[in-house]
Amino acid sequence: SAFSSALWPILGLVFLPWTTLMYVIVAPGGVTGFDWVWIILMVIADVAAYGGGGYGNRKQIPGMGSGD
Repeated sequence: SAFSSALWPILGLVFLPWTTLMYVIVAPGGVTGFDWVWIILMVIADVAAYGGGGYGNRKQIPGMGSGD
């Protein structure tokens, strides 16, 4: 099992879904060497998804968009 309790996968799927998915893929053999590159890439993908969503919705809140 990749996780010792049910709390971590639930939190992972809510806050860092791509990272959690990659961890589940690489963890059974142990996270070593090049596996860390995949984990870091997925953290970047999760952060980019949050940032892209925030940037795309910036005009939904008055005063948040540039030039408003």
